[in-house]
Amino acid sequence: MSKAVKLAEDIYVVSGDKLTHPWDASAYLITGKEPVLIDCGGADGYPALKRNLEELGVQPQEITKVIATHGHWDHVSGFVQLAQESSAKLWIHEADREQVEQGDYDRTGAFIYGKPFPVLQVHRTLIDVELLQVGRFSLEVIHTPGHSPGVYLCCLRMGFTKFL
Repeated sequence: MSKAVKLAEDIYVVSGDKLTHPWDASAYLITGKEPVLIDCGGADGYPALKRNLEELGVQPQEITKVIATHGHWDHVSGFVQLAQESSAKLWIHEADREQVEQGDYDRTGAFIYGKPFPVLQVHRTLIDVELLQVGRFSLEVIHTPGHSPGVYLCCLRMGFTKFL
């Protein structure tokens, strides 16, 4: 597997099919005083995600939150391991909360991988057009249901607009 990829100042891709595990969705690290992950990949890729974080000088216990784009296995099942090593909080859209908190095999897409989805505690729910301050960046939550009921895009604002 490969190392994390720097996208911009303070923003790295730390998980994905070429970085951590073939089944992992991309996950992004926003560095700073309180490092934050946007998604964290699947449970099988967690050891490689942890290695990528550490190579960037970030220990798992430093992660303060995971802002989940939606509640599918390949995006957030690795949170169960991260939560064991940190006090990170899971933030997700209200429409995906139930299936994540119940570990629903079907609605989390776990059936695609033939893996169980761990029961995860959601610490905060996200709403459409909400602005989140993450380090020096503002993220706008744009609810775009379809792929999952709670899926959304993060619009990153840093003097210009860029979609992750």
